[in-house]
Amino acid sequence: MNPCKAVQRARQVVRWVPTFLLESVEVKDDWRGKGVGMRLAVEALRRLAVPRTLAVCYPAPIHDHGPDEPCAYESDDPEVRRPDEEAVERLRRAWERHGFSHLDQGVYVMPLHQV
Repeated sequence: MNPCKAVQRARQVVRWVPTFLLESVEVKDDWRGKGVGMRLAVEALRRLAVPRTLAVCYPAPIHDHGPDEPCAYESDDPEVRRPDEEAVERLRRAWERHGFSHLDQGVYVMPLHQV
């Protein structure tokens, strides 16, 4: 299937399938990078899974800044963006190891019957 048509089809499916949006998982600094957040998230998905539901996530680090403070994601300086971009890549790989697939524009999905 043409990749553009596949993305369009996936958007149609997501629109009509009940979704479970995992908004965030936050772990204390001492526990970061040890897989704790991922294990908590996957366990939550297992416990809350409803048949024929699609889990949706946007893997990205959580920032502790106010609404009026600049965000590293929006910086024109590649050195400012680099830590977040590297963190996003690590998070994406981790979600993929747990069965999530990239849908579009950084959004990842997984049918919950796979959990």
